[in-house]
Amino acid sequence: MVGFFGLVPHPFQAGGVELTAFGSTTWRVAPQHRSRSLAALSKLLVEAKDSVLFVTTKNDALGKILDALKFTAFPRPPVFLEHPRSVFVLRLDHVLSYFARGSKLASLGLKAPALAFGTFAAAEWLRMFAAGRLSVKCLTHADARFDELWSRTRGRFANTNVRSAQFLNWHCFTNPEFGKLLFGAYEGERLVGFAVVCLKEPRGVKVYEILDLWCDPEAPQATTSLIGRIIEHGFRNGVDALELPHYSEELLRFSRKYGFLPRKTEKRGEYCLPKKGLFGPDPVERSYLCLMQGDICL
Repeated sequence: MVGFFGLVPHPFQAGGVELTAFGSTTWRVAPQHRSRSLAALSKLLVEAKDSVLFVTTKNDALGKILDALKFTAFPRPPVFLEHPRSVFVLRLDHVLSYFARGSKLASLGLKAPALAFGTFAAAEWLRMFAAGRLSVKCLTHADARFDELWSRTRGRFANTNVRSAQFLNWHCFTNPEFGKLLFGAYEGERLVGFAVVCLKEPRGVKVYEILDLWCDPEAPQATTSLIGRIIEHGFRNGVDALELPHYSEELLRFSRKYGFLPRKTEKRGEYCLPKKGLFGPDPVERSYLCLMQGDICL
């Protein structure tokens, strides 16, 4: 073997119809055989020709190739492109130590402001906790109520990830090396929203990232309840920060209301190649994409 291109098949709803989409995973080709990369890529395009292929990359050279092959950007809303994410800091000294790069002097100088900021963060969390009054549980299995929620709410967007119990159990719990946290929000016994969270540890800083957030619009407290509970879980488990991607304008407004800080991130190209007409007219208005395309935090 001199190289491989990986694809991750996953259920996706396009134009209101469920199908199997494909997300790229690791691509490796030995240097002396890279002239054959396009031939391998063409086979991927054939595999996904009746569906959609998602590719994420930081490689500018690959991005130019994808542009030439008529890939387009993910149908993201403007808010995701202009203000991609924010962060709720739980432990300021640990987060800033990421930037101090081990300086003992800098670490000593952070203790007092970290205590003051911790008081502010706790106050913001208490405001969230008071506003979000739904019961929220950290789950170890997605049951039939997830299918019921998906059935009720799938019509919100024509193009979006499928959120069935089967998919969520596979995505969250089948690989212990890349396990996720699954939080569910309930009105009585009825599931009205959920969030999928992963743990990242850049340079020893523990960060929760919300990979998906999906709520019933008839339950306006679901978002606040879920994020408040995730922050509480982070406090209890030594997490330093929570990252919230702005999948919608609602999440940007939420972040600004509750003391999240803007977060600049390294640019990552997001490309897709759907079958012609698959996403329908005005795909940005008709789509809601989270971070569960391909092998991101798989």
